[in-house]
Amino acid sequence: METIEKLKKEMCTGCWACTQICPRHCIDMRADQEGFLYPTVDHEKCVTCGLCTKVCPVIHQRTPNEQEIAYAARSKDTQRVANSSSGGLFSTIAEHVIQQGGVVFGAALDGNQTVKHMKAESKEELVQLMGSKYVQSEIGRSYELAKRFLDEGRMVYFTGTPCHVTGLLNYLGKDYSKLITQDIVCHGVPSPDVWRKYVQYQEKKHSAPVSKVSFRNKDTGWKSYSISIAFENGRFYRKSQADDMFMRGFLSDLYLRPSCYACNFKGEKRSSDITLADFWGVEDLYPECYDSMGVSLVYLHTDKAKQIFSEIEEKIECHEVDGHSAVQRNSAIIKAPKVPEKRSEFMKALQEETYIRVMKKYCRRPFNLKRTLWKVKQSLLKK
Repeated sequence: METIEKLKKEMCTGCWACTQICPRHCIDMRADQEGFLYPTVDHEKCVTCGLCTKVCPVIHQRTPNEQEIAYAARSKDTQRVANSSSGGLFSTIAEHVIQQGGVVFGAALDGNQTVKHMKAESKEELVQLMGSKYVQSEIGRSYELAKRFLDEGRMVYFTGTPCHVTGLLNYLGKDYSKLITQDIVCHGVPSPDVWRKYVQYQEKKHSAPVSKVSFRNKDTGWKSYSISIAFENGRFYRKSQADDMFMRGFLSDLYLRPSCYACNFKGEKRSSDITLADFWGVEDLYPECYDSMGVSLVYLHTDKAKQIFSEIEEKIECHEVDGHSAVQRNSAIIKAPKVPEKRSEFMKALQEETYIRVMKKYCRRPFNLKRTLWKVKQSLLKK
């Protein structure tokens, strides 16, 4: 019987399901030269039971849930919205689950600024899971831990990319009434190696370790968000997504995981209970729902999703919308990104040249005359 290594490398999503299902613990996740993690089988321990291929979300894709009710929504708590990537729906649901004695799983940055899936059982622990993280999260033993909580009868709210959620469902192998899964509309996950080198560059430039990162700082608004970094020596960095090199490369799809360019998990209907996204274009499609600090696009796919949504309705403002129309400004719901022409060239250069030289070469901002004249004007006004 074949092992997970039968799956072509460029199709592997790095979901970790195979590592956790293996009864012999003979599958490890190891980074390739681009920094992405892939399963490696210790064939001396392997008994070729085939469980690793059975839980693979790419080899065994799930039938999407039939329901699809869409909402434009945001929390009534303005501070919660300000601290969230879009409308504050994730933390609203998560706090509700914790209040019921449940556990929340999501992506967090550890002390080394590595993105990993972690659990939260209190509002204090939940803070680290809030906000977008534009790096692939290491799932670790999260599926195994979620199963343990579910078997104890506790509610579990598991969030992640669509491939992470499908990996969890395949790993569990059965439905749990107290499990609520939520995926995101995923742009694609950038290289952890590029992120690591970016952090090292920033730490050297600011002469101190990074203490806190916000990929979606909304001090200048939701649509003009920035990446902000605080350092242990008190220094602070903030630049818009258009001015920061890491964000420019990410948003131009330059260093996404290979499987993201052929994503099998697109579509309005998902295997998850809930799908969350930024509702880009809401000001044109549904101007009555617009909030300059952020609006969430929410898809409910199951009765469990509708139930929990009804339980938090007093804490949110929502308006039912046409889910198909929302795709007009949110193509990532249904379309995978295309492979940039210079992706291979970039990755090769990153192994041979300095980080900053490569980033300046491949991620520089295109010349914009209007913006240049504006900056000159601002400079003259300061004199």
